[in-house]
Amino acid sequence: MSSASGEDLSQFVKWYHQARTPKLKVDESYKDFKYTLTLTQIVPKAVDDSGQEPYFFPLKLALLDENGNEMKLVSVGQERLKDGILIVSKDREEFVFEGIDTKPVLSINRDFSAPVIVEYDNSDFAFLMKHDKNSFVKYEATQSFALQTLEDMMQGKNINSDFVEAYGYILNMEVELSYKALLLELPSVSTLMQRQKEVDFELIYEVKEKLAKHLASVYKEKLLELYTKNHFPKSKDIDAKSIGQRALKNRCLNLLSELKEEKIIYMAMLQYEESLTMTDRVVALNILENSDVKFSKIAFDNFYAKYKNDTLVMNKYFAIK
Repeated sequence: MSSASGEDLSQFVKWYHQARTPKLKVDESYKDFKYTLTLTQIVPKAVDDSGQEPYFFPLKLALLDENGNEMKLVSVGQERLKDGILIVSKDREEFVFEGIDTKPVLSINRDFSAPVIVEYDNSDFAFLMKHDKNSFVKYEATQSFALQTLEDMMQGKNINSDFVEAYGYILNMEVELSYKALLLELPSVSTLMQRQKEVDFELIYEVKEKLAKHLASVYKEKLLELYTKNHFPKSKDIDAKSIGQRALKNRCLNLLSELKEEKIIYMAMLQYEESLTMTDRVVALNILENSDVKFSKIAFDNFYAKYKNDTLVMNKYFAIK
């Protein structure tokens, strides 16, 4: 690749022989139409506790105005910037952008340009959820804001109304359906566990269920609308649109099931009975297993009778059990 492009890529070799994931601390300032971005690499020690050198990597970014539009980037040291991509190579570096009319919102590490952990205290998650056109940053903002909300709840704080409002914005957003389903997914239990020094399982489950139930309650009508609009039980099509419809309607049904309402449980039972795809049936089975003993037994007995001789499918059965 180096030979073909004429670029010196030798510094990328560090990524192969240095251990652990680096962090990138982000600081910013705005004054006199200049925006200054200060990037500090926090490079962990190697497994043998020896020091390691700073990494060399591309960092794609954009500065957004109040409407989410990308500002034109004119940097001091223009050779360091191309197509919105900075080259980061030192422990600490400053990048200055001129002609910035108003304090911008930073959209950083777009398209996952570098495998680093970004530490940026001033990130406006709600704004990025609503306005950023970069799919990776929008997803990262959604997950980060959800994590922040859940961890605040673990500390006894109320549910963040700004997150709830931004979540509703995504519900009404016109984007590709599989991507929308991904945006609406709350962080996993394992993700929350990894961020705790001492893991409190009960508290993690408690706050996650509380947040899911609150979102389902606030946006019940919209979730029901999306479910109905995208639920085609007799469809087994595997084109992108059909897969997206299944992903989105199942995300909605999972969230609605947190309400423990009889109508929702009955919807899950109907989905189990009528749907032809394994995806729909397994999602419905999982909801029933967590919601209603009576319906759960009927569905599990039926599933066992149908698939008891299929080892791969029975793995799903035991996983849900």
